[in-house]
Amino acid sequence: MLNQRKKNWLSWTVIAVWLIATSVFLFWWRFADFGIFDQQSEWLDQAPSRVNVTGDVIFHVRSGCLCDPLADRHDKLIQQYDQYQQRRVKPAEMEALGIPVPATPMLVIVEQGKVIYSGPYATGPTCSPEQSFLPQLLDSERRITTPWYNGNVKACRCVLE
Repeated sequence: MLNQRKKNWLSWTVIAVWLIATSVFLFWWRFADFGIFDQQSEWLDQAPSRVNVTGDVIFHVRSGCLCDPLADRHDKLIQQYDQYQQRRVKPAEMEALGIPVPATPMLVIVEQGKVIYSGPYATGPTCSPEQSFLPQLLDSERRITTPWYNGNVKACRCVLE
């Protein structure tokens, strides 16, 4: 009888430890890419207000980050703004235009060569379309008069080195 109790106790202990360890790992793994978008404040000194781009363009900067599928959920929202060309690019392509890329996924909105926005799609660990910056950026009544380099916000991102 005592042996059976020890076996049961050992079994439940192993299951509890496994459950706790798995939960901690999954929590860490899911939120490992959550943090300040531009940790080094690269944009403070290097952010251009104009780039050599014709027309109105939304750049989707991707690098194979685990957060990319979360940013892809904004596609339906972006389709509403069909006056903008959509381009999926790598970080090097943005840097060639003079726009630093501290992390990805990153959204860059340019209108007739003028940088309107550069930063994450949304705030929060899940990059939710409900917390998207797009409506306030692309609304016809927006009040943004200077480029908005949105680096001091917490989002799902992969920091580039």
